[in-house]
Amino acid sequence: WSLAILGPGFFVGSWWLLSAAPLAAAVTHYRVVAGEERFLSERFGDEYESYRRTVRRWLWPLRR
Repeated sequence: WSLAILGPGFFVGSWWLLSAAPLAAAVTHYRVVAGEERFLSERFGDEYESYRRTVRRWLWPLRR
């Protein structure tokens, strides 16, 4: 969602949309991704935990 907000924000020069992008990214990171990781961990157990340790969540390193 944050990229979908950034594009129009830059196109129309809307500071409101540009300022909403970090909020959308934070919501995605803490609500959606965290929920999906919990679900996958419950479903696949140790196999998923091993995968998580070897693969980055995003393109750049963030704390888990």
